[in-house]
Amino acid sequence: MVKYLPMTESRVKDINLHTQDDESLQVLQTTVLHGWPIKREDTPSLAKPYFDFRDEITVEDGILFRGERGIIPRTLRIDMMQRVHSSHIGIGGSLRRAKECLYWPGMHSDITQYIQSCETCKMFENKQQKETLIPHEVPDRPWARVGTDLCKIDFLESTKPKTVIRKLRALFARYGIPDTVISDNGLQFSCNEFAKFATEWEFDHKTSSPTYPQSNGEAEQAVKSACERDS
Repeated sequence: MVKYLPMTESRVKDINLHTQDDESLQVLQTTVLHGWPIKREDTPSLAKPYFDFRDEITVEDGILFRGERGIIPRTLRIDMMQRVHSSHIGIGGSLRRAKECLYWPGMHSDITQYIQSCETCKMFENKQQKETLIPHEVPDRPWARVGTDLCKIDFLESTKPKTVIRKLRALFARYGIPDTVISDNGLQFSCNEFAKFATEWEFDHKTSSPTYPQSNGEAEQAVKSACERDS
């Protein structure tokens, strides 16, 4: 799995070296290699944060993984947060980028707090014009209007349009086809493939304002809550 990490060879070596100096990760590595206790209370205290998903944790070339995501030593976490937020893409985008290949306990809250204290983001956020929210009409039946956003709760091989469309087809086949689907202007939703999908499945596709994604606020908030539970 090491060779599939989207990092330079020198960065991988850094993770290896810092892992060796990280007391909690050394305890975790020993626990993984020697076998987990059956009961949580018998687990070393430094390894307890990983107990609930212990079957996902492996060791390769001195680096710990949760699934395909490298577990980052404490001394490298600030550097990793700086890297995932280097383009100031916001909390949601930075979290999605981090969750592709990184993990540590509390990563979601750490990245959120880091970005909330980012002076560059604060400067541009204060310049954004606030818009008056216009609420959607209350539908006359359940599932008539569906808001969508992406969150890694159900496994997505990628965020490409065909993958998102396949997942939505499965949901619509199970729960029914809504009259209206509301989304942001992500490439998954604003492409010709999604327009064709909407036509073939006979639902109306509406997008939030390109400069004001809060207009799809209910879906955004639902995803935020779900991702917080999953982190």
